[in-house]
Amino acid sequence: MTGIIVALVALGLAAGVIHLREVHGQDKRYISRLTNEMRVVCLGRFLMNVPKDAKVELFGMRIHGFDVDVINETRDSFDQSLVARENEIKAQADKFGGDRNLESVEEIKGPRGLVGKLFVHSRKITEGTRARGLELERYRNEGIATEAWMHVSGTSFVLSADYYDPDQIDNLPQIASKLIPNQNNELLDQSGFCIDQAYFSDPLSPEQGEQLSVALGLPGQPDVEIMLNMIAGIKRDPDGLFKRSRDAKAGLSLSDKLRLSTLRAARREVGGVPGEEVIWRAKEKNGATVYSFWWEANGSEDNVFQPQISFRMSTGNGPNGPVPSSLSKTTALALWDAMCASLRLRPTAPKPTATHTRGIHDK
Repeated sequence: MTGIIVALVALGLAAGVIHLREVHGQDKRYISRLTNEMRVVCLGRFLMNVPKDAKVELFGMRIHGFDVDVINETRDSFDQSLVARENEIKAQADKFGGDRNLESVEEIKGPRGLVGKLFVHSRKITEGTRARGLELERYRNEGIATEAWMHVSGTSFVLSADYYDPDQIDNLPQIASKLIPNQNNELLDQSGFCIDQAYFSDPLSPEQGEQLSVALGLPGQPDVEIMLNMIAGIKRDPDGLFKRSRDAKAGLSLSDKLRLSTLRAARREVGGVPGEEVIWRAKEKNGATVYSFWWEANGSEDNVFQPQISFRMSTGNGPNGPVPSSLSKTTALALWDAMCASLRLRPTAPKPTATHTRGIHDK
């Protein structure tokens, strides 16, 4: 995929709303179908309305330094995978070349019949000397792999980290104990962080780094790509979307600049969250007209309810380069505005953050 918009993203990018009364003909009928038949999905701490038939894929889920994978499988399949994984870990040599690579195994039992095991293994130690100014200093780094494999009612969850602070390995059973299954992705009134088919119950703290990515696909519009990313507890971007967009545009050739139009570049509050919005239209070298939409909120480093958010939509994405946008400017703007306007915090009462949360094995 090549083109002006893609070039802008590679260079560092990753006012007003269209009203239906301003739209006529085929565009109006299509917009009405998309925006009148929408469903609500839970994304982290937020809700969003998406077209009823849109394919919603959650990925890049991460919390407290652990990647979260969700697998739909039977209990028998899970049991087989669990035995295979334990044997695989045991078969690997430890740091001394011995047979103690698997340091501990613990049973997991959780709510609603959740079962599984927690593995601690593959300790790694690197040490030596390094230059520090005119002097040499000794260093020693140590990390360990931790995994929690859990299953309930046809869904498996794997929380894992390949290199974790050995002094902090209790974080895994603690965070695993907060996993509440939600196989049908029902909308919740409990406070917590939604992932695919489950949520982590509060209290959770910003430094636990809740992270989530969402990809949306529209049936019949394969050229339209929609992506939303959220991450809590990270430092604010000192530049922001406006500056990055200006810098990226400045890096284009003169001919590319002449084929790029800015439709919007303004501050925009979405769901009570202040942010910046940039929308472009580009005429690609092959004649295809494409659109790029971007809204970004810088977030707050110390508030899980104000994560850094990046919401993007682009049209004209083809397997071999830009293709003509399947959505007109009016339709694309209306769809974008409908989704942006619907993004809001999930209405729950936040609970206070605790300095310690009881883990699966706490007494």
